[in-house]
Amino acid sequence: MITKIIWPDIDHAELAPLFERYPGQSSAQDADLKIDPSRGAVSFDIDGAIGGGASPEVWHSRVLRYSVSNRITVTGMRAIAACPVVNELLLRICAGHSVEWDGSNHSGEMTADASDASSSLRDILSENMWTNADTSDDLCDVWEIGDWMNGNSDGDADTIRAYARSQNVHLDGDIDKYLESARDVDE
Repeated sequence: MITKIIWPDIDHAELAPLFERYPGQSSAQDADLKIDPSRGAVSFDIDGAIGGGASPEVWHSRVLRYSVSNRITVTGMRAIAACPVVNELLLRICAGHSVEWDGSNHSGEMTADASDASSSLRDILSENMWTNADTSDDLCDVWEIGDWMNGNSDGDADTIRAYARSQNVHLDGDIDKYLESARDVDE
């Protein structure tokens, strides 16, 4: 029986480490909290599938996936990991989850209590309610670089990044390429 949840090291330099927009895509990828109930392991991840889809482990409920905002900050991920309510729900999910042969696949099954805990966890994560405290630092704003810079090419990339971060803003795109392109136009 799982008695402790194994959280990953949450040590990222980026403000929004789960925000990823692939080249040519109009929107960013979804982000998830994933649980491997057989190990009690939890991870935050970017959903790599374009246009939907799921791995066999997720499809057959051997690994469980819960949506989180792709704008979640490292502070927000740490707050989720520290939340006693979330950890209690995770323990209930893991305790009531089993993998059984269903005649064609090994599929995850949950007891009624685990299913209730799973539903509660989904609600908490979708409503950003993992704490009663101020959660303004748990999510950030995301701006495309061109919109943030508003045609301005002054400053260096490190200064621009630092200022955006101080405003709780994740910049989407390559600042260096933007500055190089803007300066080429100015010349």
